Amino acid sequence: GLFLTGLRFEEFSTLKWERIDLKKRFIQIRSDATFTTKTVTSERDIPMSDKLYSLLSKLKKESTSDYVFTTPENNKLSERTLLTVCKAIASTAKIKKNATLQKWRHSFNSHLAQAGVDYTVRQYLLGHKPQTMTDHYTKVDPTKLNDQVSKLDHLINDRPTNV
Repeated sequence: GLFLTGLRFEEFSTLKWERIDLKKRFIQIRSDATFTTKTVTSERDIPMSDKLYSLLSKLKKESTSDYVFTTPENNKLSERTLLTVCKAIASTAKIKKNATLQKWRHSFNSHLAQAGVDYTVRQYLLGHKPQTMTDHYTKVDPTKLNDQVSKLDHLINDRPTNV
């Protein structure tokens, strides 16, 4: 989920089903009474790749929680729990560098860049604050981004996982 969305941990762990639109295939990142985005530009709509759509559709059928991503006991994820999973994935993949949650976000950006996804699109998907006036006036239409994030699907193994 982190790799296919580029979400910050706080966005990921507090994501509720009311912010998932499976019909339009979008994840809405918005401030509300229980969560505040890092910046105003962090409010955005993340399109779903085919793999992410499949994952979220399956989770929705099995979920009894308001939260999208939960522990096996259906509780809200803690940073420590998710970091433990992250380190286990890195170990299984024989990754020697220190595994962190932020590295999933970096990988999301790096792999999109390697796939040729435009800088402005990546900046929007990550919710980064524009650095220049050009960036400020560049608008991204989220309804046209599904093909862009679907470029990550080939990197996900189809083997079932527990998390």
